[in-house]
Amino acid sequence: MSYEIKETWIYRPRGIIFPEPIYNRVDDLIGLKDKKVLHLFSGKSKVGITCDVNNTFNPTYNIDCSDILPFDDCSMDNVIADPPYYDGHSYGVKPYSFVKEAVRVLKINGFFMVMHPIRYIIPKGCIGYALIGVSTGPNLKARWLNVFKKKEHIINKNVKSNESMRKMV
Repeated sequence: MSYEIKETWIYRPRGIIFPEPIYNRVDDLIGLKDKKVLHLFSGKSKVGITCDVNNTFNPTYNIDCSDILPFDDCSMDNVIADPPYYDGHSYGVKPYSFVKEAVRVLKINGFFMVMHPIRYIIPKGCIGYALIGVSTGPNLKARWLNVFKKKEHIINKNVKSNESMRKMV
């Protein structure tokens, strides 16, 4: 499992951090527009089919993105995620808790992008495509945009999304 990195860059967007400005920049790298996009943990964003547990911003699907997703296998061209960061307490989403499902709904040769302070392990069935550093401003944590490309469909019938990281990636 290695990265087949096509490009590396540091980006400091102004205003909204993710996904709009970064999504447009990544489009130049891998061509995302005019594709069926699933956006997990979408918050305010209106990019793609939006999913969020918080109904404040009227997501397309008001669901827990760490649970089983209501989409068919290999039905999305791209999946993007900007989960709230887990600090060991009640707020946030545990890293990797949504990865298995995100990859399941992704088409072969589709891209899975995760914005997070940690560099993610490459999920099963994927290759590492790009790792992009994102600076959000003074006194704020930098983040990684982890970009993976799905190369094969893996079926893990007995593993739920909230089980251990090692079974999901």
